[in-house]
Amino acid sequence: MEMLTTTEVATLLGVSQSTIWRLIDEGALPSVRLSETSWHRVTKPQLTEYARQKGLELDWSLIDKQ
Repeated sequence: MEMLTTTEVATLLGVSQSTIWRLIDEGALPSVRLSETSWHRVTKPQLTEYARQKGLELDWSLIDKQ
């Protein structure tokens, strides 16, 4: 399963990385932690579903991950 960094997610949604961290902390954007000390990752299906629920279209060419 493809994992996206918070930077990639921020780019795709057109928001700051701190906004992504806030959405994750609030539980609004699902994410995965690979370990206790690792950064959050968002799976492609999680982001796609979040965008669908919010009525957003994602331009995957912004991060070159089709």
